[in-house]
Amino acid sequence: MALSLPRAPLFASGATTNPFANLAVEEWLLRAHAARALRSERPSLYVWRNSPCVVIGAHQNAYAECAIGAMAKDDVTLVRRHTGGGAVYHDLGNTNWTFVGAKRNFSRERNFGVVVRALRGLGVDGATVTGRNDITTGDGRKVSGSAFRETGAASLHHGTVLVNADLTALQRYLTPNPLKLASKGVASARARVANLAEINKKARHEELCDALTAEFRKEYGIDASVKVLSLDAVDFCRRVPEASAFYDQLNTMEWTLGQNPPFATRFETRFSWGIVDLRMDVKNGVIENVVAFSDTLVPEFVDELCSTLKGVGFTGRAINGALRLKAAGCLNADATSQLLELMDWLCPQIPDSN
Repeated sequence: MALSLPRAPLFASGATTNPFANLAVEEWLLRAHAARALRSERPSLYVWRNSPCVVIGAHQNAYAECAIGAMAKDDVTLVRRHTGGGAVYHDLGNTNWTFVGAKRNFSRERNFGVVVRALRGLGVDGATVTGRNDITTGDGRKVSGSAFRETGAASLHHGTVLVNADLTALQRYLTPNPLKLASKGVASARARVANLAEINKKARHEELCDALTAEFRKEYGIDASVKVLSLDAVDFCRRVPEASAFYDQLNTMEWTLGQNPPFATRFETRFSWGIVDLRMDVKNGVIENVVAFSDTLVPEFVDELCSTLKGVGFTGRAINGALRLKAAGCLNADATSQLLELMDWLCPQIPDSN
């Protein structure tokens, strides 16, 4: 079954609530679309949900973003995804949606339109896309957040909808950076979110799945004869070598926890696009090692930043030159903009040698 799936673009995860398996299926779909193995001009829609877990962004510091001890005590799984953005809590009251397709005709705006119309159909009359990745109610509370990723010739856009999730768990397990809360003008992650069930008491995961698939059919002209494929993600990962490899990688401590080094030199701030926590080891005036944590929606920014600064002289002038050169050759426009904005903030704080 390597990179060969029925051409039906609608997938539902059924009873599978294993977060590693669901994320592995996402990754498999992304690679399959990149390889054109699905042979479809339309994107795929995958609707799924997880057992209790905290899912952190690709470049976040797990120790800083969540209460790992409390999670272990309560049997809440820690998972790291491949996309950027912030930490989120999942349980069976949280419905997840994923659009995956060829980059040449992929549209986040159309994806958002599908989700917004589905929510409005379930009673969230004021559902609106705000910022780059949230959907909020008419009174400004967040019911959905999302993140993006591109690789090769394919794109992925996934997100959550709070249906009837345990919102008190956000306070127990999520420990967001105070800079992030201050930028939102709230005291906690719980204060600015809402469940769909608060607006429509009859709302359930199944109804939302039906609404999403119905709007997806309308948006892409998919005939009713095309059935929703019930996909057991765990079984799929057992049978498909590529998906199994993705599952194994996601389920390693090295990937999940990442690095949390006690680097001596640290700079931290919040930009309009996210928090950056930059840590460096400097020896003999040269940046010997560097790690950056961020909830930016552009994972490429962190990759480019770290690879660029390693081996550069620890002076404002040297860092400015290295980052400016990297930005000039970066193919991702958002990563370029973020590198230049960080450069303008960082370099004045680092003196040049006499």
